[in-house]
Amino acid sequence: MTHTMAMPVRVFERRAVREAITYAQTGGIALHFFRWSHPHFGTGEYCHILSSDRDLLIEFGAAYGFPPHLLQPPRRGRGVWHYDAFGWRAIALRHLASKLAGDEDVNHEDTHEDTKDTKTGRE
Repeated sequence: MTHTMAMPVRVFERRAVREAITYAQTGGIALHFFRWSHPHFGTGEYCHILSSDRDLLIEFGAAYGFPPHLLQPPRRGRGVWHYDAFGWRAIALRHLASKLAGDEDVNHEDTHEDTKDTKTGRE
């Protein structure tokens, strides 16, 4: 994979499916997590990995064990490709989502500290 860290990945939880699709339509990668009861795979957390950029999605998917033949074509009117993740793949993606959330907190704290006056320590 060539640009894993530069890939624009955002996390969307349960009811934010429309927001996830809208983001994926811009060419970014949307991780949409939800709970589901599947007759063959059981109840648990699942994840749709969405993007309108097919090549980027194949590259991203390869890092999480998704072969290109599992990529599902866009549904009519949505324009986004997707993978379905469950089991160990969904767990790995949840770990990535947690890391991304932690990185956002670190970046926010760095920005916050930059606003302090160096002489007084006040904002």
